[in-house]
Amino acid sequence: MRMNIPHQKLVSVNIPIWKLYAEPLATLQDVMLSYGDLVKINTPWPIYLINDAEISYHVLKKTNYLFDKKLFNYKMLSRIIGQGIVCNQAKSWERSRSTIKPYFTEKHLPQWQASIDAALEDTIAKWRQKETRGEQVDVSNDMAQLAFATTISYVFGVPLSGRYERLCGELEELDFSAIEGLLLPFDLVPTRMNRNIRRLHTEIKKLIKELSSESKALGRHSLAEALRQQLNEEQAAQELITLIFAGYATVSSLLTWCLYLLALNQSAAEPLFKETRSAAEGIGIHELESLKYTIAFIKETMRLYPPVWLLPRRCSVSHEHQGFKFRENMPIWILPWTLHRNPRYWDDAEQFIPERFLSDAKVPAKAYIPFSIGPRMCIGKSFGFKETLYVVAKLTSQFRFSIPQDHKVELTSMIAVKPKRDLRLSIETNKTDVSTTQRDSHIQQIL
Repeated sequence: MRMNIPHQKLVSVNIPIWKLYAEPLATLQDVMLSYGDLVKINTPWPIYLINDAEISYHVLKKTNYLFDKKLFNYKMLSRIIGQGIVCNQAKSWERSRSTIKPYFTEKHLPQWQASIDAALEDTIAKWRQKETRGEQVDVSNDMAQLAFATTISYVFGVPLSGRYERLCGELEELDFSAIEGLLLPFDLVPTRMNRNIRRLHTEIKKLIKELSSESKALGRHSLAEALRQQLNEEQAAQELITLIFAGYATVSSLLTWCLYLLALNQSAAEPLFKETRSAAEGIGIHELESLKYTIAFIKETMRLYPPVWLLPRRCSVSHEHQGFKFRENMPIWILPWTLHRNPRYWDDAEQFIPERFLSDAKVPAKAYIPFSIGPRMCIGKSFGFKETLYVVAKLTSQFRFSIPQDHKVELTSMIAVKPKRDLRLSIETNKTDVSTTQRDSHIQQIL
């Protein structure tokens, strides 16, 4: 049950820096549960952890005004995903956002769906073969390949058609120690991670050059072409690296956890299988709103496994809000990972309960920020959610999933939270025979 905890004052705690960066998810969740919603973590550079929904909302809504991203975290992140729209500031960010934003509107949904369909066709064909042979599927790898192909195809207007699968695999294998992570901004330091990042960026730039030439030869008016026309060559390249990295990583993570939770929670999954099976022939990118339970299932997945797990900010102007005193240069960490698990806002916070999202009244809006909020909210939020919904609907209309007996899932947190190793599931054909009337009746019973 939800805990009735009064608003708390700032608590100061000491945590070894290696533990904070080596095991951030478990460590920060333990801090939240042990010390409350406002915690100063004493490391060589203090961090203010905020799990209060009202104060978190204020920080994110006022980003670009009272807060910014001038933090070491974004120097680390920019080394991986490029100095693009996620990490950029001020005028450079505004130019990039104004160029990219029109390509994530309803007008471009049909082109987005075409990109997804091409990738889905390959995935379904591969899974049918594995089902015939009685083999498990590696959903973490396959969802990464699907999201990577979809992102590339849409951004450049050119189908990937199986190209660069190896590059996607290498991106998925990126991992580093806490020390290597702290040394990321110092790219001349010869760590294993720095060498891998330089090599991968070289390969991605080669990919960008090849696909840009192909897109131009075909006369495609793509997002990549718009960036090259509006920005200088280097900034356009940085934005494309960011779109590739961030675009595929967040969606592939969300898809992986959706399929995992379908296998792990059989009773909660049953209404979804019935809903998508009954709608199988009519599922298009514009017909997704009718899948009420599937939408709720994905939203609950995003609560427990948010696509963006950490939102660091720096206070740029000293001020006070809700009794909390913000000081200039104060580094602040807002974590959807812990805010979404805060028992102060969520009943049975650790339990997977999709039904809570069938009614807006049951959702504490300011404590649910899977794509962030405010001016720096994820620009691909709508497309990312619709892609996930569309792919889950298509896959579950054909397949069911179950957990192998020897399964063990460990987490790693980079751009998104993902399994540390391959996540394999058993599959079988979804033979559910249910009419639309039966499905709607079942959803009404849940409501």
